[in-house]
Amino acid sequence: DLVPNHLDLDADGDGIDDEVEGSDDEDGDDQPNFLDLDSDDDGATDQQEGVGDEDGDAVPDFLDDTDNRVPANADGDGDGVIDTDESTLGTNPASSDSDGDGVDDNDEVGSNLARPRDTDTDGTIDALDTDERAAATAAGSADPDGDGTPAWRDTDSDNDGVPDGVGDGVGDGDGDGRADFLDRDSNSAPPIDEVSEEPVDPGCFGSATTTGISQLPLCALVALLALGARRRRS
Repeated sequence: DLVPNHLDLDADGDGIDDEVEGSDDEDGDDQPNFLDLDSDDDGATDQQEGVGDEDGDAVPDFLDDTDNRVPANADGDGDGVIDTDESTLGTNPASSDSDGDGVDDNDEVGSNLARPRDTDTDGTIDALDTDERAAATAAGSADPDGDGTPAWRDTDSDNDGVPDGVGDGVGDGDGDGRADFLDRDSNSAPPIDEVSEEPVDPGCFGSATTTGISQLPLCALVALLALGARRRRS
C-alpha cells in the first residue's frame, strides 16, 4: 500500500491492527504476527479468523490454531478463488487482486486452475504478473478478433482456435511482425485473408484452397482438356 511498515497501522493489510497482532511470532516462521498473514499457521488467514474467540479459550482466533472456524471452501477475499487454491497458485488469499493491476485474481486465473492464464508466456501467471498486457499493447491491438474482450483477458485473442499461451505465444511464427497470439495465420497454412478472415485461394500454383485441398490435379485436368479441344479444332 506504499505506506512504510513503521508508519502503517496495519502493515500486512489483514484488517487487524499491528498493535493488536503484536511483534511475537506465534507460528515460529520468522515472521512477526503483525507481518504474518496467517499468524497461527492453521491454513486460515488472520483476516478470515479475526480477533474473535470462537471456541472460548481466551485465545483470539487469529492466534488459535485449534478454533476450526474456517470451512475448507473459504474464500476470505471474495475473489472467486478459494483460499486453498490461492495457496497452491501462490496468489494472496487476503487480496482479491494479488498483483495490484486492477483485475481480480479470478478473472486472471481463468477457469482451469491446472493451467492458469499466462498471456505473455513469461512463466508468471497473469494473477501475479503486472505486465501481462504488455504484448497486446505493444502490438497495437486491444481486441484483435473484435469479440468485445480485450486481448489481455481473451483466452484466444485472434479467434484462431488455438488458446493463447498454449499454442499461440508471443513469438512470430510466420515472421510478419505480429505476435502469434494476435495473428490468425501465424503458421501460414492456409493463409488467411485479413479482411474477410477466409482462407486465401492461391490458384493452380498454390497448395491450398478454401477446403484446404490441393488444386494441382484439377488444374492439370483443365489444361489437358483445353489442349485436346485445341487439337480437334486444328
